[in-house]
Amino acid sequence: YRVGGVSNHIHVACSLPRALTVSDLLKSIKSLSSSWIKRRDGRCLNFSWQTGYAAFSLGQSQLNQLICYIEKQPERHREQKYQSELRQFLDKYHVQYDEQYLWD
Repeated sequence: YRVGGVSNHIHVACSLPRALTVSDLLKSIKSLSSSWIKRRDGRCLNFSWQTGYAAFSLGQSQLNQLICYIEKQPERHREQKYQSELRQFLDKYHVQYDEQYLWD
């Protein structure tokens, strides 16, 4: 439905077929986009995604809100850092995490 982000992370709003796991989806997105970036610009030959990711699910009735959220990433991150945003989501949804595993 929408892809967007800023210099250090992206957000993807999509549906997920039953037969595809989140980890397989992200592996494919990271692999294909990394190859594309490297082919497109020689200055990006050392580009790589971080090893981790965060995935959240929501209902169809929340899709428009999510699309707006993704479209406003550049302005949002002028005021709030990515790390702070992710911690806020994890805390809001009571996801336990260990800080040492969040960042590469």
